[in-house]
Amino acid sequence: MQNNRLAFRIRDISDKQAATFAGRRFDRYKDETEKPVRQMDVKEDESVKRLMEAWILYKDRNLAAIDLIKRLDYTSIDVGRFSIAINDRGREFFSTIFDPSANMLGRFFSMLVENGKDREYTITTFGFPFALSGLTGPEGKKIRIIGDVGDGNGPEPSGTVIITGNAGECVGRKMQGGRLEIHGRAGDKLGEEMEGGEIIAEDAGADVGHLMKGGSIHINGRYGSAWPIEAKKQVHSWRLRLFGSVGLLLGSWSGTLLPIAYGVPLHFPLNTLNVASWAGLCVGLVGLAVALVHGCEPEFDKLKEQYSRTHGKIYHNGRLVFSR
Repeated sequence: MQNNRLAFRIRDISDKQAATFAGRRFDRYKDETEKPVRQMDVKEDESVKRLMEAWILYKDRNLAAIDLIKRLDYTSIDVGRFSIAINDRGREFFSTIFDPSANMLGRFFSMLVENGKDREYTITTFGFPFALSGLTGPEGKKIRIIGDVGDGNGPEPSGTVIITGNAGECVGRKMQGGRLEIHGRAGDKLGEEMEGGEIIAEDAGADVGHLMKGGSIHINGRYGSAWPIEAKKQVHSWRLRLFGSVGLLLGSWSGTLLPIAYGVPLHFPLNTLNVASWAGLCVGLVGLAVALVHGCEPEFDKLKEQYSRTHGKIYHNGRLVFSR
């Protein structure tokens, strides 16, 4: 019993000595205060808080959010910390991954970057309950996205957007300039209707350069298909079918009408010339039907018109695969 009391007494003394010793270790820091650091943290926290207030207004389609953003004094660091705060509180703002307001966040970030004083910004999308969409890189600004994004993101002229993860469909749509880098895989219709600028992606889906009118696309890895190349093949093949049908038709007419003109009977006797004439006539009629159907089909005319307005360059592993 005495041994137990002695053990508790020793432990109590040791704890007090350890606390006293720990306090003495930090005595030399007593003259220094942490107020400047705390004030800086409070200022940053206040900035993020105000950005969060602006986002809530914008999410509710309150136009006061735009005026509030213009009046706020924030830095690129504040925008980055705000993106992390959205990651932490995303479930509070978005009921499902299909919440319509989720697409508004991309435009909200674009407004922050456009009205901000800094030139470069970093946005973290890891942990978002949805895929960030609608983000544009304002002119003269550079945005680096840490994570994945959704559909329809891209830079404005002289702007730069760098995506370290994967991207959705129609990324870089209607680009007129700037630079877009995707260090992962892009979805279908990469660079759709782009008119200028440069897109670089590791991998891509189908219909790369769909309806593109200018600019260049570089694919360093795999891709499903390039729309300009496929459209060129279809237009060319349809022309061959049309001209081939006309050729068959003319051939059948010559094989049928010429023997008639020279008085060769087609019904009797059954000889090689008559068989060839009837066979040519049948093939010619089929060819005429094919020519009429495909030559007048609206989809073909639409495809020809779209391809006639297609311009730009597509590279695959550094090799030019399409130029017009």
